[in-house]
Amino acid sequence: MKVHPFYLVFICCITVVSSSTASPIDLLPRDNEIAGWIGDTNSGCVEGIANDTDDLYLFIDGPGYDYIILGWIRGAFKGYIDTVNITADDTVATCIEIYDQATRQNALALFDTMGVVGVEYEILQNLGDTARMDTNLVSTFIEMTSKSYFIRLTTFSKNPMYKQVLINFATYIDQKITTPILFTNSKSPLRNLCFSIIPVAGRVIFRIKSSSFLKGNPEISDILLYNLRGTFINRITVKEVNNSNERTVIWYGYNYRGLRVSAGTYFAVVHLKNGFYSKKFVLP
Repeated sequence: MKVHPFYLVFICCITVVSSSTASPIDLLPRDNEIAGWIGDTNSGCVEGIANDTDDLYLFIDGPGYDYIILGWIRGAFKGYIDTVNITADDTVATCIEIYDQATRQNALALFDTMGVVGVEYEILQNLGDTARMDTNLVSTFIEMTSKSYFIRLTTFSKNPMYKQVLINFATYIDQKITTPILFTNSKSPLRNLCFSIIPVAGRVIFRIKSSSFLKGNPEISDILLYNLRGTFINRITVKEVNNSNERTVIWYGYNYRGLRVSAGTYFAVVHLKNGFYSKKFVLP
């Protein structure tokens, strides 16, 4: 019997996923989710989204190297101000930095790298995979890891009440990382979207098709690839071609470091503005 050289995995209107695929920007609290705190561009904090190394160096300059060599793939930064406990002279700001280091091991290694010898940190129990607080400087900060993320939170106050504020922020982010997030598409234009995966001898073809959503719409930007352990493998950019309703992109089996990965089962996650859509597939 002749064996066909490839097979087709076909998906329409899929619903997923877990928060391990969440973008760092999705982990940031919205206004007043931490009571009294709202995002403010005048907070004095670094703000923005970093999707490549050039972006990262714009936000954190020289130290970016430490993150990159330990697997960094993307990040988000935002500042918040306290709208409740405002004094006549000052408004307290809290800065949040979230770094996706691709794997839990990378995040823990970065955590160790960022620690300062001789500083006695307060170890925070039951927060992320590991967490510490430092109140020795003019500011108070928490550094923690949760899954593949390294997170730093800083508040520019020595007032003890803000220690609990930082813990509240950190707990919120940790829960968003570790609690599965489900997306539904019942009221979304994505209900008309179909995603096919065609493995072919050492490479995989991804095809996204929709009767109306794709045409003239740049919101589909990425397909994220993970192995069965949830380790990030690579990001594939999907570009619009000739204003069409179909987009095709090929993955040649390399990870984000440019190294060939082994044959086996992986997850492909279509990263969309409205949510995440995923399916298992096999790299031959």
